[in-house]
Amino acid sequence: MGLQCDGDIMSSQQHQRRSRRYDFSAPIDISLGGRKISFGNLIDISKEGLGFRASPPLRVGETYLVSIREFGAVTCRILHCSEVNRYGATLIMSDGRKRRLENKLEQMLESTRSSLEPEIDLDPNLVRVRRKSV
Repeated sequence: MGLQCDGDIMSSQQHQRRSRRYDFSAPIDISLGGRKISFGNLIDISKEGLGFRASPPLRVGETYLVSIREFGAVTCRILHCSEVNRYGATLIMSDGRKRRLENKLEQMLESTRSSLEPEIDLDPNLVRVRRKSV
C-alpha cells in the first residue's frame, strides 16, 4: 500500500516538478475506488502534478481521483507528504491531456491578469492591485 502521512514523511522517490506551477486555491474532494474518502484544498497545480492539503490523511504511493471544484477531476499518485497532511502528487494522464491542462491553466492566468488593474495610492512606493469592475 503506502505510508500514511502524519508529518515529515517523504517517499523514497523524491520528486521535483519541472513544469511551471500555478498557485490555485480551490476546494477538492478525494476518492478511492469510487468512494469519497477525504477532502481538502488545492495549493498549486502544473501539467505534471499538484500540491494540496487533505484530511483525513492519505497514503504516500496510493493513487486517488481528485475532484477540483470549478475545474474537473484528475487521477494522481501521492509522491510525498512534506508536512502534516500536505501532499505532492504526480498527475496520471496522457501527454495530450497534460497539454490541454496547461493551456487551460494559461488561459485562466491570462484571464486573471486582464481582470486586474493597478490602483495608484498617494504614496508612489505603494501600488495596489484590484479586480476591474465589470
